[in-house]
Amino acid sequence: MGLTNDQIKQLEQWTYLRCKEIVFDSNEDDWSIETSTFYDKINGKCNLIFVIVDEDNEIFGFYFNDETFL
Repeated sequence: MGLTNDQIKQLEQWTYLRCKEIVFDSNEDDWSIETSTFYDKINGKCNLIFVIVDEDNEIFGFYFNDETFL
């Protein structure tokens, strides 16, 4: 399930940034424990919005604006 245009607009209002691209999508990218590409795809990037949609379609996440945690 992708985000709606209204949800994306809300994220942009909260972060004062423009959402440009999906860096990692667990439905399309490798998310297995031994070979996950998650770290490689986010390493060195900043202004990341992490959005999680659970099995009940509840949406939560966080915004991280600094690359130093990686």
